[in-house]
Amino acid sequence: MEISTLTTPELFTTLASEWNTLLHHSTADTPFLTLEWQRTWWECLCQGELRVITVRDSGTLLGIAPLFLVSIPGAAESAPPCRSLRLIGSVDASDYLDLIAVRGRECEVVSAMLDALAQSDEWDVLDLYNVPAASSTRAVLPELVARRGWQMTDEPQVVCPIIRLPASFEDYLASLDKKERHEMRRKLRRAESVEGLTWYAITADDHQHDLDQAAEAFIELMMKSRSDKSGFMTEAMRRFFHQMIRVAHAGGFLNLSFLEVNGVKAATYLSFDYGNRRLVFNSGLETDGFQSLSAGIVLVARLIEQSIALGYTDFDLLRGDEQYKYRLGARDTTIYHITVEREGR
Repeated sequence: MEISTLTTPELFTTLASEWNTLLHHSTADTPFLTLEWQRTWWECLCQGELRVITVRDSGTLLGIAPLFLVSIPGAAESAPPCRSLRLIGSVDASDYLDLIAVRGRECEVVSAMLDALAQSDEWDVLDLYNVPAASSTRAVLPELVARRGWQMTDEPQVVCPIIRLPASFEDYLASLDKKERHEMRRKLRRAESVEGLTWYAITADDHQHDLDQAAEAFIELMMKSRSDKSGFMTEAMRRFFHQMIRVAHAGGFLNLSFLEVNGVKAATYLSFDYGNRRLVFNSGLETDGFQSLSAGIVLVARLIEQSIALGYTDFDLLRGDEQYKYRLGARDTTIYHITVEREGR
């Protein structure tokens, strides 16, 4: 095994031809771990110092630990800061994160990553957020950590409700609770009777729309929909959304949809079509003038219908236990927060 630790942003250029290929041959394959997403997060929201570990065998890239080092103030005033290694993208902007290891060799690759960490005295805690329940990292870490005499915690962090898609939209509607099925059909019928109502999605094949204008329209509706979303949208986060929408479009997985009434945008969803899944990252809603339309539900229903027609298996509503997700028929999956403390910490 050849192990390197990369500490400058040039690493994203150095690994550009290999990163996504490795990701596609791992069990950690999500849009949040693509080179494009990771680089965009670092450029817009970076904190601390890069500590990206690569693992190779005879020159072939087998693993990437996309980490950065940050100092966290101690709990007590007199306590020293905790030097924490975290995954690029954490915590609020990336729903699924993980170490990346080629499928079938996860144990030896993660072991090599831990060997590299054992040689460094600049960290106290390996602090991994947003790790999926089915992650191979969660499977191999306990034994590898115990072998080194370190301490590990692996605790549920938050739920990610997912709709497992059936063969047809009618089958989907039939799977809903009777009351919810009736309400969904009623709202869709009402929407069909509204003059001037249309919806569309900007995807990788769409080169007619101005992406920056579309991103700004999405952000404005997102901020209107809930007060906490308005507070979330700092200037750095706004810059991240603009750049992330551009790289998702270039990467072929953007789905930015709008529902309009006579040209006025009433609802929007920012989603990613990745593999055979649609992942719903965030949404926005015009709260003035469209209350009776249920524009958000109408648009998400059309996105579910389209996802089924495209043959997708999952409609992933990502982090959060908002009640509308369960009314749509979603069921919980869980992401985890893993910490590893080295001996003597």
